[in-house]
Order: sequence, then structure tokens, then C-alpha cells
Amino acid sequence: MNVGLVIVIAIILGAVAGGTIVVMIARATRDSDAALQAAAWELPAGVAELLESIEFPAIIVDTSIKVVAASPAAVQFGLVSQERLAVAELVALVEDLRRSPEPMTRELEIPRGPYGEATSSIEARASQFGVRYTLLLVADRTEFRRLEEVRRDFVANISHELKTPIGAISLLAEALTEAADDPDMVRHFADR
Repeated sequence: MNVGLVIVIAIILGAVAGGTIVVMIARATRDSDAALQAAAWELPAGVAELLESIEFPAIIVDTSIKVVAASPAAVQFGLVSQERLAVAELVALVEDLRRSPEPMTRELEIPRGPYGEATSSIEARASQFGVRYTLLLVADRTEFRRLEEVRRDFVANISHELKTPIGAISLLAEALTEAADDPDMVRHFADR
């Protein structure tokens, strides 16, 4: 056989083998990248089940602020609607968290329902959950705020109501002091 022909055949076989190896490496790299990316986009095992079992509002959103998982309390409270956050203040909190890696807590007044002017007082805490997710925990503080208002009103009312008897006792004490020399007047004021 001709040496030149053997060299050409060897070059062609080498090129085919090299091309096949390059294609196989490229596919393996692409497949492993796809697997890593798919794993990075999935919630860790058990997280959705955990959210289903807790009794307070908790929500996990992705980078597009789409609700990935939420507790039943979050849905009942009206924080989630059609895989979206239904409260603009919570969307703003998530967006602010994206600019800062530190967990954030905010006191918010949110509409109690779609109609009327009633509001609910909530404390919302946002924290990064992995690379792709944000965890929102919400506590309803409406009853606490209402009790604080009742306490404040009670203190204001009781202090106002006590001014009258305290003023009367003060005047009587002054009258007793003035009439200290007259025993009949002291008895008269003491009987009151």
C-alpha cells in the first residue's frame, strides 16, 4: 500500500475520532450544566410540605416575584393571588431585599380586603432563601395594635377622670389647713 494513502487515511480517522470526542465532551458538559441549573431552580425537598403545615402566612417567591410556594394562611390572608403577591408593599420589600443581602423587616398597613378602607397591621420579614428564592414571613399585628390603642385610651381617660376627685381632695386639704385654728370648721370639713 502506498505510504501517502495510509497517511491520508490516518489523518481522516484521527479527525473523525477527535471530532467524535469533542462532540461527546460538549454534550456531557451541556447535560451536566442543564442538570445543575435544573437542580438550582427546584425547591429543596420538604419545603413545600413544610409551608403547607404551618399556621402563619409564609411565602416563597422566585426572582421574577412569582409565588413558588405559600402556606394556606398566606392565601387566606389575601397575600397571594394567582401565583403572585397580591400586596404591593410586599413586592416592594422583595425588590428592596434584592438590592441588599441582609434580611429585612417592615411594619406595614395593608388593605384588609378588596373593598372598604379597613387595614391590617402586619410585620413582614424577607430573607434570601438560596440563590433564587426569597422567603417572606408575615405576622398579623392588628389585634396587638388594637389593644395598644385601648390601653392608651384607657390611660388618657383614667387620668382625666382622676383629676376631678384629686382636685376636690386638694381643695378640701387646703380648706382644712386654712381652718386649722377653728376646731368647728375642721370638723365640718372632715365630715365631708
